[in-house]
This record gives sequence, C-alpha cells and structure tokens, in this order.
Amino acid sequence: MYDELGAHLCALPPNATSVCQPLDVGVMAPLKRNLRNLWLFEEQILGDDDDPFSLTARQKRNAMVNRAISAWDMVSGDVIRQSFVKALPESSNVRAHKN
Repeated sequence: MYDELGAHLCALPPNATSVCQPLDVGVMAPLKRNLRNLWLFEEQILGDDDDPFSLTARQKRNAMVNRAISAWDMVSGDVIRQSFVKALPESSNVRAHKN
C-alpha cells in the first residue's frame, strides 16, 4: 500500500474519531448541527423553492453566509478551547487559558 499511496495505511479501532480528530468532533460537529438546525428553521418559514416569489441565488448565498455567522456564534469559546486542549498531546506543556 505504501508504494501506491506514498503512506502507510492502518486500520483504526471503532469510535476512534474523537481521539484522532478531536477538533472535528468538538468544534465542527456542533457547527454543522447548528447550520442544519438554522437551515431547517428557515425552510419552515420560507417554504418551497417552486414558489414564484422564492429567493434569488444571490439572496440564498447571503442567507448561507449569515447562517454560518450565526452558527459560529452559537459555538462557545469554552467548547473550542476544550477541543484544542483535547487535541494537544498530554505530554505537552501548552495550556489553554481564558482571555
């Protein structure tokens, strides 16, 4: 496999994502969940795309940007900080501190 990929491929145990990718689990998962919830909420309000009064592509992009900003605002600094603490090796002397 090394010759083909230029890397060693090894199987990981089940449920290893939180250990191998703590920022993906700790930060990106809540962000994606918030984005989805905000989108579903907007879908309930705005309705069907087949509606002749539906949003333009520009308005939809603007709504997505605003939704992403809102979703990031919903992820607390403590959640991000704890995810970085978990991502650092235990032998590291680096400490996360509040501003």
